[in-house]
Amino acid sequence: MGSLSASDVRTTGEQSLRTLGAEYVDLLLVHWPNESIPMAETLGELTRLQEEGKVRHIGVSNYTMRHMRAALEICATLGVKLFCNQVEYHLGFAATQARMRTFLAAHGAALIAYSPLGRGKWPKDETLQGIGRRYAKSASQVALVGRAR
Repeated sequence: MGSLSASDVRTTGEQSLRTLGAEYVDLLLVHWPNESIPMAETLGELTRLQEEGKVRHIGVSNYTMRHMRAALEICATLGVKLFCNQVEYHLGFAATQARMRTFLAAHGAALIAYSPLGRGKWPKDETLQGIGRRYAKSASQVALVGRAR
């Protein structure tokens, strides 16, 4: 989503539906927080789209812990559930994102991974390729099931 003002959220959401030829989308994300527009304005308009049946779930992407705390508080005030935070998450980031994953789980929200193969790094990793050969799996499959404990 480009600008996060209420009117832009509505315009972009409705344009996306027209482009897709769909009556609704399952998930609509705010791509990045915009400090110049109140988060409550953005989330409020997403909530209205959800109430109208144009969006089933609302979520965010690339939100920090500070942003997530604020978003969850706003959503609680609005009486809606924030579905997820989409963040870069792969073997190289699993440990650094563990705190976010735990935080989201505690609040009933999902962590959705983008770049789960590390922008193409992990399929080429010799160690993962070796593990994959041992179990008749690809390095990508090994990378996708591996995670920090």
